[in-house]
Amino acid sequence: MSVSEAQSKVSSKEFLGWLAYFEKEFSVREKTDFYLAQIAQTIHNVNVSKKTDAKPLKHFLLDFKNRDAEPKKKVSRKKQIEWSKAAWLGAVGLGNKVAT
Repeated sequence: MSVSEAQSKVSSKEFLGWLAYFEKEFSVREKTDFYLAQIAQTIHNVNVSKKTDAKPLKHFLLDFKNRDAEPKKKVSRKKQIEWSKAAWLGAVGLGNKVAT
């Protein structure tokens, strides 16, 4: 599906809803994440020369939240709508770049 086709079929409100859904969906660890981390831990710990180089399981778990990043600032609903409109208009060549 092309960008223009997606824009004609999906409203900006629905697009923002999907963004929120995916942000929440992919920030949660699942059982598989722990299983794969255990495999990585075992491979690593078997192949290090010193016992002191062995790493705990938490070292191999993916961290979905960037701890070094600044905390997210609260953005008003009005500003979110403004950014969304600017993004959609910019994507079709009718507006300026999105201000951050």
